[in-house]
Amino acid sequence: MVRSKKGFVKTIEVIIAIVMSFVFLVLILPTETQKSYQESLQILPSFADDDEFRNCVIGLNDGCISQFIDPLMPPYLGYEILITTDPDEMINIADRQVQVETHIFAGNITTFSPTVLKLFYWEKG
Repeated sequence: MVRSKKGFVKTIEVIIAIVMSFVFLVLILPTETQKSYQESLQILPSFADDDEFRNCVIGLNDGCISQFIDPLMPPYLGYEILITTDPDEMINIADRQVQVETHIFAGNITTFSPTVLKLFYWEKG
C-alpha cells in the first residue's frame, strides 16, 4: 500500500491549525470574566399590580413608596428612589457600583399619568 504524502501533510496542517486555535483561545482570551454586576433584586415587579403602591407612585409620595420597599431591601444595601416623568433622568451617586430597577406606571383606573419609578441601590460601605 502506498500512502499519499499530500494527504498526510494536509492532515498534519489541519491538526496544527486546530492546536494553534485552541492555544489562542486558552492564552489570549481571559480565563475568568469579571462580574461587573450583581443579580437584580427585582423588588419593583412585585408591586406592579398593587393599587396602593401605584397610587403612591402617581401621587409622587416618596415616604409611602419607602414603606413598601424598606421591608424587602437587604440591610447591607443602601437605596434611593426617583419618581419622574422623564425616563432618562438619573440620580448622581458617585463612587459606587449602582444597580437600577425601573418601572413605568401609566396611571390608575381614573387617571392617565405616566410616571417612572427608579430604584437605585448599592452596597453600603
